Amino acid sequence: MATPAPYLLRTAHHETQQCRVRRRRSRCRPLRHPLVRGRRGPPGAAAGAHVNFTEYEAESARTNGSLIGPSYAFTTIAAEATGRRAVRLAAGQWLDFTLLKAANAVDIRYSIADGPDAALHLSAGGHALPDVTLTAAYSHYYGNYPFTNNATEGGEHHYFDDVRTLLGRTLAAGTTVRLKATAATVIDLADLEKVAAPAVSPAGYLDATAYGADPTGAADSGAAIQAAIDAAAAAHTGVWLPSGTYTVTRQLVVDQVSVRGAGPGTACCTAPVSASSASRPARAARPAYTWPTSPSSARRPYATTRPRTAASAGRWAAARPSTTCGSRT
Repeated sequence: MATPAPYLLRTAHHETQQCRVRRRRSRCRPLRHPLVRGRRGPPGAAAGAHVNFTEYEAESARTNGSLIGPSYAFTTIAAEATGRRAVRLAAGQWLDFTLLKAANAVDIRYSIADGPDAALHLSAGGHALPDVTLTAAYSHYYGNYPFTNNATEGGEHHYFDDVRTLLGRTLAAGTTVRLKATAATVIDLADLEKVAAPAVSPAGYLDATAYGADPTGAADSGAAIQAAIDAAAAAHTGVWLPSGTYTVTRQLVVDQVSVRGAGPGTACCTAPVSASSASRPARAARPAYTWPTSPSSARRPYATTRPRTAASAGRWAAARPSTTCGSRT
Protein backbone atom coordinates (compact mmCIF):
# COMPACT_ATOMS: atom_id res chain seq x y z
CA MET A 1 0.00 0.00 0.00
CA ALA A 2 1.36 3.39 -0.98
CA THR A 3 2.00 5.77 1.90
CA PRO A 4 0.39 9.17 1.37
CA ALA A 5 2.64 12.20 1.34
CA PRO A 6 2.14 14.87 4.03
CA TYR A 7 -0.92 16.86 3.13
CA LEU A 8 -0.65 20.57 2.46
CA LEU A 9 -3.81 22.66 2.39
CA ARG A 10 -3.78 25.47 -0.12
CA THR A 11 -7.00 27.40 -0.54
CA ALA A 12 -7.62 30.84 -2.01
CA HIS A 13 -6.57 32.30 1.36
CA HIS A 14 -3.59 29.97 1.95
CA GLU A 15 -5.05 28.40 5.05
CA THR A 16 -3.15 26.37 7.62
CA GLN A 17 -0.99 23.58 6.21
CA GLN A 18 -2.96 20.43 7.02
CA CYS A 19 -3.86 18.65 3.81
CA ARG A 20 -2.43 18.88 0.35
CA VAL A 21 -5.39 20.31 -1.48
CA ARG A 22 -5.18 22.75 -4.36
CA ARG A 23 -7.89 25.12 -5.49
CA ARG A 24 -8.00 24.90 -9.27
CA ARG A 25 -8.09 28.34 -10.83
CA SER A 26 -9.39 27.34 -14.27
CA ARG A 27 -9.76 24.46 -16.69
CA CYS A 28 -6.26 25.33 -17.91
CA ARG A 29 -3.65 23.73 -15.69
CA PRO A 30 -0.44 25.76 -15.35
CA LEU A 31 2.62 24.14 -13.85
CA ARG A 32 2.76 24.48 -10.11
CA HIS A 33 4.65 23.20 -7.14
CA PRO A 34 2.64 21.59 -4.30
CA LEU A 35 3.95 24.27 -1.96
CA VAL A 36 2.95 27.89 -2.37
CA ARG A 37 6.24 29.31 -3.58
CA GLY A 38 7.34 31.97 -5.97
CA ARG A 39 4.04 33.86 -5.84
CA ARG A 40 4.16 37.58 -6.37
CA GLY A 41 2.41 39.90 -4.01
CA PRO A 42 2.33 40.27 -0.23
CA PRO A 43 2.43 37.17 2.03
CA GLY A 44 -0.99 35.62 2.41
CA ALA A 45 -2.36 37.19 -0.76
CA ALA A 46 -5.03 35.11 -2.51
CA ALA A 47 -3.83 33.06 -5.48
CA GLY A 48 -6.35 32.67 -8.26
CA ALA A 49 -10.12 32.85 -8.25
CA HIS A 50 -12.38 32.12 -5.31
CA VAL A 51 -14.07 28.80 -6.02
CA ASN A 52 -16.67 26.64 -4.30
CA PHE A 53 -14.83 23.34 -4.55
CA THR A 54 -11.87 21.81 -2.76
CA GLU A 55 -9.35 19.91 -4.85
CA TYR A 56 -7.72 16.72 -3.61
CA GLU A 57 -4.59 15.43 -5.35
CA ALA A 58 -4.55 11.67 -5.89
CA GLU A 59 -0.86 11.28 -5.06
CA SER A 60 -1.54 12.61 -1.56
CA ALA A 61 -4.45 10.24 -0.89
CA ARG A 62 -4.43 6.84 0.76
CA THR A 63 -4.34 4.12 -1.89
CA ASN A 64 -3.26 0.59 -2.70
CA GLY A 65 -2.50 1.69 -6.26
CA SER A 66 0.81 2.85 -7.72
CA LEU A 67 2.18 6.38 -7.65
CA ILE A 68 3.50 7.60 -11.02
CA GLY A 69 5.77 10.55 -11.76
CA PRO A 70 7.00 13.12 -11.54
CA SER A 71 7.73 13.22 -15.27
CA TYR A 72 8.27 16.00 -17.78
CA ALA A 73 8.52 13.75 -20.85
CA PHE A 74 6.00 14.48 -23.60
CA THR A 75 3.51 11.62 -24.27
CA THR A 76 3.78 10.27 -20.73
CA ILE A 77 0.68 10.32 -18.56
CA ALA A 78 2.42 11.73 -15.50
CA ALA A 79 3.66 14.72 -17.52
CA GLU A 80 0.06 15.74 -18.20
CA ALA A 81 -1.12 15.34 -14.61
CA THR A 82 -1.26 18.32 -12.26
CA GLY A 83 2.02 18.47 -10.40
CA ARG A 84 3.32 15.85 -12.90
CA ARG A 85 2.18 13.06 -10.59
CA ALA A 86 -0.88 10.82 -10.33
CA VAL A 87 -2.02 7.40 -9.11
CA ARG A 88 -2.51 4.32 -11.30
CA LEU A 89 -5.20 1.86 -10.22
CA ALA A 90 -5.60 -1.67 -11.52
CA ALA A 91 -9.06 -3.25 -11.57
CA GLY A 92 -10.18 -3.67 -7.96
CA GLN A 93 -7.71 -1.16 -6.52
CA TRP A 94 -8.90 1.92 -4.69
CA LEU A 95 -8.04 5.45 -3.58
CA ASP A 96 -9.43 7.30 -0.54
CA PHE A 97 -10.00 11.03 -0.05
CA THR A 98 -10.89 12.43 3.39
CA LEU A 99 -13.16 15.46 3.11
CA LEU A 100 -12.05 18.70 4.68
CA LYS A 101 -15.43 20.28 3.95
CA ALA A 102 -18.96 18.98 3.44
CA ALA A 103 -19.71 17.96 -0.16
CA ASN A 104 -22.53 16.55 -2.27
CA ALA A 105 -20.88 16.54 -5.71
CA VAL A 106 -17.60 15.41 -7.22
CA ASP A 107 -15.58 16.01 -10.39
CA ILE A 108 -12.81 13.46 -11.08
CA ARG A 109 -9.90 13.96 -13.49
CA TYR A 110 -8.93 10.54 -14.85
CA SER A 111 -7.42 8.62 -17.75
CA ILE A 112 -8.25 5.19 -19.16
CA ALA A 113 -6.86 3.28 -22.14
CA ASP A 114 -8.25 4.42 -25.47
CA GLY A 115 -10.93 1.79 -26.02
CA PRO A 116 -14.07 0.60 -24.22
CA ASP A 117 -15.70 2.62 -21.45
CA ALA A 118 -15.01 1.74 -17.83
CA ALA A 119 -16.45 2.77 -14.46
CA LEU A 120 -15.48 3.92 -11.00
CA HIS A 121 -17.36 2.63 -7.98
CA LEU A 122 -17.81 5.42 -5.42
CA SER A 123 -18.53 4.87 -1.74
CA ALA A 124 -18.41 6.82 1.52
CA GLY A 125 -17.98 5.23 4.90
CA GLY A 126 -18.70 1.83 3.36
CA HIS A 127 -21.99 2.96 1.80
CA ALA A 128 -22.38 3.05 -1.98
CA LEU A 129 -22.56 6.31 -3.89
CA PRO A 130 -23.53 6.72 -7.57
CA ASP A 131 -21.00 5.09 -9.90
CA VAL A 132 -19.46 7.16 -12.69
CA THR A 133 -18.81 6.07 -16.27
CA LEU A 134 -15.35 6.75 -17.71
CA THR A 135 -14.72 7.26 -21.42
CA ALA A 136 -11.70 7.76 -23.66
CA ALA A 137 -13.81 9.31 -26.44
CA TYR A 138 -12.55 12.85 -25.78
CA SER A 139 -8.90 12.27 -24.97
CA HIS A 140 -5.92 10.47 -26.55
CA TYR A 141 -4.78 12.69 -29.40
CA TYR A 142 -2.36 11.52 -32.13
CA GLY A 143 0.09 12.99 -34.61
CA ASN A 144 0.97 16.66 -34.95
CA TYR A 145 -1.25 19.73 -34.68
CA PRO A 146 -4.18 19.90 -35.32
CA PHE A 147 -3.96 16.22 -34.31
CA THR A 148 -5.86 13.23 -35.61
CA ASN A 149 -7.77 10.12 -34.61
CA ASN A 150 -5.26 7.83 -36.33
CA ALA A 151 -3.24 5.87 -33.79
CA THR A 152 -0.68 4.85 -36.43
CA GLU A 153 0.59 8.45 -36.48
CA GLY A 154 1.97 7.99 -32.96
CA GLY A 155 2.63 10.80 -30.52
CA GLU A 156 -0.31 9.81 -28.32
CA HIS A 157 -0.97 12.44 -25.68
CA HIS A 158 -3.66 14.41 -23.82
CA TYR A 159 -4.97 11.36 -21.91
CA PHE A 160 -7.02 13.05 -19.18
CA ASP A 161 -10.73 13.84 -19.05
CA ASP A 162 -13.20 14.78 -16.31
CA VAL A 163 -16.34 13.05 -15.07
CA ARG A 164 -18.75 14.51 -12.57
CA THR A 165 -21.80 13.50 -10.60
CA LEU A 166 -23.99 14.44 -7.68
CA LEU A 167 -23.49 12.14 -4.71
CA GLY A 168 -27.14 11.88 -3.75
CA ARG A 169 -26.58 13.22 -0.24
CA THR A 170 -24.35 15.66 1.62
CA LEU A 171 -21.25 14.09 3.13
CA ALA A 172 -19.89 15.68 6.29
CA ALA A 173 -16.32 16.90 6.69
CA GLY A 174 -14.14 14.01 7.81
CA THR A 175 -15.97 11.47 5.63
CA THR A 176 -13.73 9.15 3.59
CA VAL A 177 -14.73 8.92 -0.07
CA ARG A 178 -13.38 5.86 -1.91
CA LEU A 179 -12.88 5.52 -5.68
CA LYS A 180 -12.58 1.86 -6.78
CA ALA A 181 -11.53 1.02 -10.33
CA THR A 182 -13.19 -1.61 -12.52
CA ALA A 183 -10.41 -1.37 -15.14
CA ALA A 184 -6.93 0.13 -15.37
CA THR A 185 -7.39 3.82 -14.49
CA VAL A 186 -5.12 6.75 -13.68
CA ILE A 187 -6.53 9.28 -11.20
CA ASP A 188 -5.07 12.78 -11.15
CA LEU A 189 -7.36 14.54 -8.69
CA ALA A 190 -10.91 15.00 -7.42
CA ASP A 191 -12.83 18.22 -6.82
CA LEU A 192 -15.54 17.97 -4.19
CA GLU A 193 -18.04 20.67 -3.38
CA LYS A 194 -21.41 21.36 -1.84
CA VAL A 195 -23.70 22.26 -4.72
CA ALA A 196 -26.56 24.61 -3.93
CA ALA A 197 -30.21 23.87 -4.64
CA PRO A 198 -31.37 24.58 -8.21
CA ALA A 199 -31.62 28.26 -9.04
CA VAL A 200 -34.70 30.00 -10.36
CA SER A 201 -34.99 31.79 -13.68
CA PRO A 202 -33.96 35.46 -13.75
CA ALA A 203 -36.84 37.80 -14.43
CA GLY A 204 -37.64 38.18 -18.10
CA TYR A 205 -35.56 35.22 -19.33
CA LEU A 206 -37.11 32.95 -21.96
CA ASP A 207 -37.63 29.34 -20.88
CA ALA A 208 -36.07 27.00 -23.47
CA THR A 209 -38.69 24.32 -22.75
CA ALA A 210 -41.37 26.73 -24.02
CA TYR A 211 -39.66 26.49 -27.41
CA GLY A 212 -39.64 22.70 -27.38
CA ALA A 213 -36.44 21.83 -25.50
CA ASP A 214 -36.77 18.38 -23.90
CA PRO A 215 -35.35 18.20 -20.33
CA THR A 216 -35.53 14.38 -20.36
CA GLY A 217 -32.88 14.13 -23.06
CA ALA A 218 -35.03 11.79 -25.16
CA ALA A 219 -35.44 14.24 -28.05
CA ASP A 220 -32.88 16.49 -29.73
CA SER A 221 -33.21 19.96 -28.18
CA GLY A 222 -30.66 21.72 -30.38
CA ALA A 223 -33.13 23.45 -32.69
CA ALA A 224 -35.43 24.42 -29.80
CA ILE A 225 -32.60 25.93 -27.76
CA GLN A 226 -31.36 27.83 -30.82
CA ALA A 227 -34.88 29.15 -31.39
CA ALA A 228 -34.98 30.36 -27.78
CA ILE A 229 -31.56 32.01 -28.20
CA ASP A 230 -32.70 33.79 -31.37
CA ALA A 231 -35.90 34.97 -29.69
CA ALA A 232 -33.95 36.20 -26.68
CA ALA A 233 -31.57 38.14 -28.93
CA ALA A 234 -34.51 39.86 -30.59
CA ALA A 235 -36.08 40.66 -27.22
CA HIS A 236 -32.76 41.74 -25.64
CA THR A 237 -33.06 39.23 -22.84
CA GLY A 238 -31.60 35.82 -21.94
CA VAL A 239 -32.40 32.10 -22.13
CA TRP A 240 -33.15 29.86 -19.16
CA LEU A 241 -32.53 26.10 -19.04
CA PRO A 242 -34.55 24.47 -16.24
CA SER A 243 -33.31 21.34 -14.46
CA GLY A 244 -32.76 18.46 -16.83
CA THR A 245 -30.49 16.90 -19.43
CA TYR A 246 -30.77 18.36 -22.93
CA THR A 247 -29.56 16.42 -25.96
CA VAL A 248 -27.89 18.75 -28.46
CA THR A 249 -26.54 17.45 -31.79
CA ARG A 250 -25.74 20.76 -33.48
CA GLN A 251 -23.77 23.91 -32.83
CA LEU A 252 -25.49 26.67 -30.93
CA VAL A 253 -24.82 30.20 -32.11
CA VAL A 254 -24.90 32.61 -29.17
CA ASP A 255 -24.30 36.32 -29.76
CA GLN A 256 -25.08 39.03 -27.22
CA VAL A 257 -27.33 36.62 -25.28
CA SER A 258 -26.89 35.16 -21.81
CA VAL A 259 -27.76 31.48 -21.43
CA ARG A 260 -28.19 30.36 -17.83
CA GLY A 261 -29.15 27.06 -16.24
CA ALA A 262 -30.62 25.79 -13.01
CA GLY A 263 -27.16 25.13 -11.63
CA PRO A 264 -24.35 22.60 -11.25
CA GLY A 265 -25.59 19.04 -11.42
CA THR A 266 -29.13 19.96 -12.36
CA ALA A 267 -28.99 21.35 -15.91
CA CYS A 268 -26.63 20.09 -18.60
CA CYS A 269 -26.34 19.67 -22.35
CA THR A 270 -25.10 16.44 -23.87
CA ALA A 271 -24.65 14.83 -27.28
CA PRO A 272 -24.08 11.27 -28.51
CA VAL A 273 -20.50 10.52 -29.51
CA SER A 274 -21.70 9.76 -33.03
CA ALA A 275 -23.17 13.24 -33.35
CA SER A 276 -19.99 15.04 -32.34
CA SER A 277 -17.45 12.90 -34.18
CA ALA A 278 -19.28 10.90 -36.82
CA SER A 279 -16.69 11.77 -39.44
CA ARG A 280 -13.81 10.31 -37.44
CA PRO A 281 -12.37 7.08 -38.90
CA ALA A 282 -12.08 3.86 -36.92
CA ARG A 283 -8.62 3.11 -35.56
CA ALA A 284 -6.19 0.41 -36.50
CA ALA A 285 -6.32 -2.90 -34.67
CA ARG A 286 -3.98 -4.14 -31.99
CA PRO A 287 -4.51 -7.12 -29.66
CA ALA A 288 -3.55 -5.39 -26.41
CA TYR A 289 -2.72 -2.03 -24.87
CA THR A 290 -0.10 -1.05 -22.30
CA TRP A 291 0.23 2.27 -20.52
CA PRO A 292 2.97 4.32 -22.21
CA THR A 293 5.97 5.07 -19.99
CA SER A 294 8.17 6.79 -22.56
CA PRO A 295 7.72 8.65 -25.86
CA SER A 296 8.79 5.61 -27.86
CA SER A 297 6.35 3.23 -26.16
CA ALA A 298 3.43 5.57 -26.92
CA ARG A 299 3.80 5.20 -30.69
CA ARG A 300 1.83 2.00 -31.21
CA PRO A 301 -1.53 1.30 -32.86
CA TYR A 302 -4.07 -0.73 -30.93
CA ALA A 303 -7.63 -1.96 -31.01
CA THR A 304 -10.52 0.43 -30.69
CA THR A 305 -13.59 1.48 -32.60
CA ARG A 306 -14.26 4.39 -30.26
CA PRO A 307 -14.45 7.76 -32.04
CA ARG A 308 -12.60 10.71 -30.57
CA THR A 309 -13.40 14.39 -30.92
CA ALA A 310 -11.39 17.47 -30.13
CA ALA A 311 -14.37 18.93 -28.30
CA SER A 312 -13.51 19.74 -24.72
CA ALA A 313 -15.55 20.22 -21.56
CA GLY A 314 -16.72 23.76 -21.05
CA ARG A 315 -17.35 24.57 -24.73
CA TRP A 316 -21.00 25.48 -25.14
CA ALA A 317 -21.10 24.89 -28.89
CA ALA A 318 -19.78 21.31 -28.69
CA ALA A 319 -21.96 19.37 -26.30
CA ARG A 320 -20.45 16.13 -25.05
CA PRO A 321 -21.93 12.78 -24.04
CA SER A 322 -22.63 12.17 -20.41
CA THR A 323 -24.46 9.66 -18.27
CA THR A 324 -25.16 12.20 -15.56
CA CYS A 325 -25.41 15.93 -15.20
CA GLY A 326 -22.21 17.60 -14.17
CA SER A 327 -21.25 19.04 -10.84
CA ARG A 328 -20.61 22.29 -12.67
CA THR A 329 -22.36 24.10 -15.49
